[in-house]
Amino acid sequence: MMSITMFKRTLQGRVRSLLWVVPMWVFAALLAVGCSDDDDPTEGDGSTAVPPIALTYHHFIAPDDVEILDADTTQIAVSKALADKLGITEFSGRPMAIWQKVNCLPYIRRATAERLEGDRYILTVDNSASLADVLPENTELNFDTRIHVNHEAENVLSSAGGANLVEDISARYMDADTIHPAVVLYTEPGGAGEDVQVVEDNYPPVNMDFVQPNGNEGYAYATAEDLEPKNLNWTIINKEVKLVANLKLDAKADVSLGLTVPVKAKVNAKLQIKTGFSFKKGITLKKFDTGVYGGFAFKPDLTLKVGGTCTLPKDKFTKRLISFPGYTTVFMVGIVPVSITFNPGVIFKVDGTLTGSIGAGCSYRFENDFSAGVLYEGSWKAYGNYEQKENKFSMDIIKGNVNLNTGLGFYVSCDALIYGFAGPELAVGPRLGLTADATVTVPVSGDPTFNFNANLKCGVQSLVGAKLKILKWTLADWNTTFAISPQWTIWQYSTK
Repeated sequence: MMSITMFKRTLQGRVRSLLWVVPMWVFAALLAVGCSDDDDPTEGDGSTAVPPIALTYHHFIAPDDVEILDADTTQIAVSKALADKLGITEFSGRPMAIWQKVNCLPYIRRATAERLEGDRYILTVDNSASLADVLPENTELNFDTRIHVNHEAENVLSSAGGANLVEDISARYMDADTIHPAVVLYTEPGGAGEDVQVVEDNYPPVNMDFVQPNGNEGYAYATAEDLEPKNLNWTIINKEVKLVANLKLDAKADVSLGLTVPVKAKVNAKLQIKTGFSFKKGITLKKFDTGVYGGFAFKPDLTLKVGGTCTLPKDKFTKRLISFPGYTTVFMVGIVPVSITFNPGVIFKVDGTLTGSIGAGCSYRFENDFSAGVLYEGSWKAYGNYEQKENKFSMDIIKGNVNLNTGLGFYVSCDALIYGFAGPELAVGPRLGLTADATVTVPVSGDPTFNFNANLKCGVQSLVGAKLKILKWTLADWNTTFAISPQWTIWQYSTK
């Protein structure tokens, strides 16, 4: 069995020991080496892992204890005073997790060479480090973006890669076996998409409560302690806006869609990784589960205009109406920081066939609580559930020559990037399926007749995927659309 010597500590709850885990390479090694866990862990060549190093600002003696020496981050300077404090006497060949300042993103490198110049080690580094270099035999990590601070947590000492022990604060941000953010950074301001205007924004920017950066250095940030008060109730999506747009669906056929969309969304995210180990195949993935949960409400008014014949191939028209502010949450796993960046927003999708001269308007109100995600346990599966709070619909009668069979969907989306690399993609929202047919008959004598038949069905859909491209590996490219609620007819009409 592999010798485990670093970052050993005791935590409250079911996670009694998270042993020198460095999951900022979470997806890089988890999925790269396969998904079977049937191998005898005693098989193999008897090789041992190189102990990793954690250099975080919590333990710095001076602010410049770790410095990047060139723009491409191939050379890093580490003060000898910090190395002596941590008890590190050798860097070369070892993976390093580095978090230089509270308002900067953590990053990961492997030292390939070192030299001592005066009072600093000059390290040549690359990005070849992987989770396989540092994970213990069996690990289960549970992340949740909700804020939780355990003010009664024990003071614990751990190794950061050297012979000496230093403070380990990770227990402060754990609730049973779940790890919550220690720091949240405001990394993306967001904004409306092309041809979309924000006419109301009822929520003040959350980053107003964050510590602002000095000049262009770093990001606005808040610690978990800053965000803990219940009146703030921070989530990765907490927005109430009204959007107005006039979207050209097909330039050749003169097809446009006018939208007024009030959106209210409050959403959190979770992530679970469970691994195994064998010397024969290295780290194996036993379970991977990522999802979002919370509630949303859409109350859009839509006006559809078609001047000619238009076919919209399925999944060919997707519009990102707005990007909400993006945040990076930093979790402490043992003594090592793990960063996950979330880029939320609202997506509008149209698919189907439109024919003839159409002028139609409709409005609906939809609100629910939901959870949805993607789970790997030997194979990929999607899951989701919902609780409907409101579902009302009204529609203008279509007049003109029409043969319409289309779907319109609004989705709250949230993409997660693990250490800046592509990760899981999720979107949840209501989809309207509209079927209509109208004809106008003009006889030789008498009045014209108009026949119109239509129905509209609604259901909650989820678009989920795992597009994991980490370093030199394409680890997964899996996505699906599935219903997390039954489909029901919310409106029908017939002139017959």
